Amino acid sequence: MKDQNKSEAGSQSEPLEPPAFNPNAPLEPPTFSPDNESDSDSSQVEPTAFTPEASSSDAEIQWSPQVEEEEPSISWTRWILFALTLICIASAAWFSYSSITEHSHKATLQLNSATAKATALTEQLDSTFLKPAETLVEDLQGLIQHKDSDLANIKRYLLSDKAKIKPLAVGVAYLPNAFKEGQAFYSPFYQKDADGQYVLVPAVEYDYTRLAGPNEHYDSRWFVDGMANDGGWQEPYYGTAIQDWIAEYSLPIYKTNPETGKKEKVGLVLADFSLEDVREMVRRITLNNLAYGYLVSPQGILVSHPDRDLLGEPLLEAYTQGSQDRHSDAFKQGSRIVERMQAGENFIEEFSDEATGQTSLVLHREVPKSHWSFGIVMPKNDIYALATKNKESILYSLITLALAIVLGIATLKYSEFSDNELPWLISSLLSIFAVIITIIILILFWNETFKSSNNKVFTVAETLSARGVSYKNAELIPTGILITDIEFPQPQTAAVGGVIWQKFALQKGDSTIAPATTPAGIIWPDAKLGSEQIEALREYKADGFLVKSWRFHVNMALDRSIGQFPFDLSEINLRMRSSPETKALLVPDFEAYDILIPEVKPGIDPKLELSTWNIKTSFFSVENSRNQKYFGTQIEDQNKNSEISFKVQLARQSHAPLISHFIPVCISSIMMFVVLMIPSDRSAGSVFSVLGYGGSIFFLVSLFHVGLRSAAGIDGFTYLESYYILLHVVIMLVSLNGFLLMRGSNVKWVHYRNNLLPKVIYWPLSTLTLLVSTIAYFM
Repeated sequence: MKDQNKSEAGSQSEPLEPPAFNPNAPLEPPTFSPDNESDSDSSQVEPTAFTPEASSSDAEIQWSPQVEEEEPSISWTRWILFALTLICIASAAWFSYSSITEHSHKATLQLNSATAKATALTEQLDSTFLKPAETLVEDLQGLIQHKDSDLANIKRYLLSDKAKIKPLAVGVAYLPNAFKEGQAFYSPFYQKDADGQYVLVPAVEYDYTRLAGPNEHYDSRWFVDGMANDGGWQEPYYGTAIQDWIAEYSLPIYKTNPETGKKEKVGLVLADFSLEDVREMVRRITLNNLAYGYLVSPQGILVSHPDRDLLGEPLLEAYTQGSQDRHSDAFKQGSRIVERMQAGENFIEEFSDEATGQTSLVLHREVPKSHWSFGIVMPKNDIYALATKNKESILYSLITLALAIVLGIATLKYSEFSDNELPWLISSLLSIFAVIITIIILILFWNETFKSSNNKVFTVAETLSARGVSYKNAELIPTGILITDIEFPQPQTAAVGGVIWQKFALQKGDSTIAPATTPAGIIWPDAKLGSEQIEALREYKADGFLVKSWRFHVNMALDRSIGQFPFDLSEINLRMRSSPETKALLVPDFEAYDILIPEVKPGIDPKLELSTWNIKTSFFSVENSRNQKYFGTQIEDQNKNSEISFKVQLARQSHAPLISHFIPVCISSIMMFVVLMIPSDRSAGSVFSVLGYGGSIFFLVSLFHVGLRSAAGIDGFTYLESYYILLHVVIMLVSLNGFLLMRGSNVKWVHYRNNLLPKVIYWPLSTLTLLVSTIAYFM
């Protein structure tokens, strides 16, 4: 009975279990209670398995292999993750270094190119204008003998080959009674007429030896300043007779005093030169079509500048724009530029335009010994703009740095992968990095894909050269355009309205401008059939030209890069040809525009605003005319050589499409993620709820997608559509996941840790897919 009670007591006791495994604790054999030695119940563990003799060997068999296998596995994985982290960090550093080096090299090349162009222009100005002009006046000075025959000698010299430059006017001016006793004022001069002949003009007698009084209307600074400064280049002035700016160079005339035997200054010999050729040289200066040049006389007066209103004004006026606030940054910066220019320095200064917010670099070069100064104004953003290669290096650096951060965290927290926090942390980081890099790509590469136009033209010479064929002695028709209205009756069509004009020479002479008898008019080869409307506006004479103008309205096809919608770009190409009844060639009327920099949008009414587009640039362009046959035929396009183009480049206003389409996509994505996070009860009702919910969202997304294609006139696959396609796929995958989970499927990854894997990869998979799509469309 005693043994029976003992047996029952033993059967009621708890069965023996192996001790909990601790890999960091020393391995010891398990202990065994002696009270259970006689226990022979089959439900309990055999006593012999826990004897001191057997426990040691059993421990080696059951637990030792686990200790030896698990620790090296963790160690090797961490080493691999650590190595990958170092590789990513090194790659990020290399891409960053390459980008910085390349960017610095590009900026240096830009500045060197601008400096070289400025230096070349100063040398050209000196060799083709200043030195020949100075030499001519020096030679005339040597011809002066204070006799009546001096004028004949001067004319003979002007008509000879010794005169390397032909001035507009040449003359002499004496002090009172210096030429002949009793002749108060003597200032005869020759002036070149329309036929290029020098005609003697009788002198207008007035007291040019003193400055005009308050009620006197004449300008005698040319003589007063010339006598005071022993001649030299005088302050440029606007010649009303020739309707152009004039630069005057003079030298003193000396005569021996019979009483003292010494030479005395008795007057000036002078020559007037047109600055038109000089301005033409300056206008040819273009650096990526963003920079412009100006020329400053020794007195600090602007004689060439894209803004015609500034001609004849002091250089400081160009930087202050009339502001008299001496405490403003513009006034201080402009004053410093003027001071350094007057000191004869060659320099580069930075200037910030408070009106536009643009910062520019001003490069100045002085013509040696003449004190004329040439400046180039370059937008700083253009000089230091990131090239495509730099942008790609920055992007690669960010991607590898993001991977380095994620791998570094995985390396440090590898042993915590069994916890939920680490997978969610990595998921969040990957998603955030993907979104950030996507935004950076859009910022870096948006608006970069305008078709580069290498045939932009800014002068008549460039226009003729760009056509690729010789047009010697061809008649030209200067043609201008001002766009006042742009509408979009269809997404693929632009309706353009405005004013066009043409100039014709009233007198043929030696001008290449077509005479007034030339048939006028414009042909639009790309106009939509029946859309052309043109109405005569006015006809008038000005500056020796007959100007004819018309109002026009025409529909043109819109050249779109719709694939990047809603960050897409478009271009309106207005091709114009002369009337088929004439062989005269169209050339842009560059003289009619103050500034030809494309970003200033010449030829566009400043009041013109578009509802869905922003006007980025406008410029004239010319296509090569070597191939004058219609494509694929032998039929000659006889009028193609007269063609010019006026192009307007547009960038879409993206905020409206983003609000109407991107926000619904984001909200739908969040709603599907909420569905993924809802716990399942594996009931039939839950399955149908998930499927019905996904189907409803799928239907709404499809409606938005169809509306997008219809409203934007999309005829291809676009960037924004990739969001919709991704959302369609996400809805199907989430619905399939819910179906498998609630129906009790045997798919392991569905049930792993309560559907953790689909939840963790939802946002990284979505954002990385969008990142890949962004790279594909914008790089």
